[in-house]
Amino acid sequence: KEIEMDLQVEKNGIFQVIKFAGRLDTTSSEETKMKIEEIIASGEKQLVIDCSQLDYISSTGLRVFLSALKKLNNSDGSLRITGLQENIKQIFDISGFTKLFQIYPDLDSAVK
Repeated sequence: KEIEMDLQVEKNGIFQVIKFAGRLDTTSSEETKMKIEEIIASGEKQLVIDCSQLDYISSTGLRVFLSALKKLNNSDGSLRITGLQENIKQIFDISGFTKLFQIYPDLDSAVK
């Protein structure tokens, strides 16, 4: 059975790093969106989403990223994405998300 979404949060300097693992799809998107909104509502403005363990993302999952980006842009924050696997990077390319987001090859470069 495929892993549902697993989300871990850790602080790295000024950045709140959110590590995704598993699938970000219709089943897991609402809960994931709420968790990210809680993090932003708690005052965190510099987010890094680590996708190195993300196996799959649906269009609903992409909207979670877009929603977080809009909220952070409205509050002078930033959202960086790192660790995109090839299949997910292709989805980002096709949907135009590569142009919208700051994308880094790995976590070290994202938190610099």
